[in-house]
Amino acid sequence: IVVEGGGHLFVGPDNGLLIPAAKSLGKPAAWMIAASLFEGAAPTFAGRDVFAPVAAALASGREPGSFGPRVAAMDLEIGSAKISGEGMVAEVLYVDGFGNVITNATEIPWKGMILAGRRLSRARTYSEAEPDEPLITIGSHGFAEIAVNGGSAKNLFGLAPGDRILLERGNCSE
Repeated sequence: IVVEGGGHLFVGPDNGLLIPAAKSLGKPAAWMIAASLFEGAAPTFAGRDVFAPVAAALASGREPGSFGPRVAAMDLEIGSAKISGEGMVAEVLYVDGFGNVITNATEIPWKGMILAGRRLSRARTYSEAEPDEPLITIGSHGFAEIAVNGGSAKNLFGLAPGDRILLERGNCSE
């Protein structure tokens, strides 16, 4: 797929990830790369055999629509966290290489939150928490992240992508 957003072009598989990237830069438009361009391509080397030549052609001024038909720019649906009587139910989207747990929550509604019986400090930056202290913050992509200052939230809480979690209201003043 070729995706344009805010004057920038993206080329890659149609796996739902390029639209949000383009959308962060402007209103996205998308074109499917014609199946004929995949003929003769190695099944495990689409990046080399298809995407790289398409990107080179785009960089040389070729129009995105010349590779195939325009398609609807469908956004990746990741769901959203929900407030419940006990707190907020969220889903783990990703765990990064440092063990930080990125959720689908886009806000931290209360000052005090508890996950699996452990209090999470609400912080703007990791360094606002004490060493080895679990925290919750809004990360650079706009999603709530659970982290441990100098440690791994993945290891502390045993979380993986797809896990549903309950972030309980803490007993701090809200």
